[in-house]
Amino acid sequence: MNRKRHNSPIKTYGALAAVLVISGSVLLIKTSDIFDVVSAWFISVNVITFIFLAYDKMVAGGSVTRIPEHVLIGLVFAGGSGAALIGMKTLRHKTSKSSFQLKFRIAVALQMLLIMLWYLWLRPRF
Repeated sequence: MNRKRHNSPIKTYGALAAVLVISGSVLLIKTSDIFDVVSAWFISVNVITFIFLAYDKMVAGGSVTRIPEHVLIGLVFAGGSGAALIGMKTLRHKTSKSSFQLKFRIAVALQMLLIMLWYLWLRPRF
């Protein structure tokens, strides 16, 4: 039996996002002295988030496989909420989909909570 194997778009786009974010972070760290790991990560994840949103908007309504919502939300959870917000406003993409909006708001609230907890208890004190 020779079955045709179909890759999941979640796995494909998720792996692509991970590789691009990690590669971008490493590139920023290796080519510049001004970026630490955290800043390089946030720059990379935000750039990739915006690119993925723009690509998804571009192929919407066509026959090309779109980027799954899980991948976009994963990028938001990974720190790309700023770019996602800018992308949603400027591209007018994912603004009327209530399930995406709810997940986006939860991700932002969790990020704010983590930042607050870090600031209150975990940040280095001098």
